[in-house]
Amino acid sequence: MMTQPGLECPQCGKHSLVQRTNDVYLCLSCNFKKDLAAPPPKKSSFNIVPFIGLCVLLLLALRSVPKATPPAPQPTSSSNKMGVSSNK
Repeated sequence: MMTQPGLECPQCGKHSLVQRTNDVYLCLSCNFKKDLAAPPPKKSSFNIVPFIGLCVLLLLALRSVPKATPPAPQPTSSSNKMGVSSNK
């Protein structure tokens, strides 16, 4: 057990914190214990492969939808197309 002067316990505030191992600290006054070893890495629940697959599928689905075209303008049925008057 190694002691390091000046280490204050975060729980009781006394300077009685000792280093038990490289990663474990223990307070002799209040039995506070802190393990500084890195926790094992968590496996992410988000997987990028299905996300990319879904994006590609959505992109393909949007490309296969035909574009809506506006209706063609209908020609007018008036006989006066050129602005010529038919009055005689």
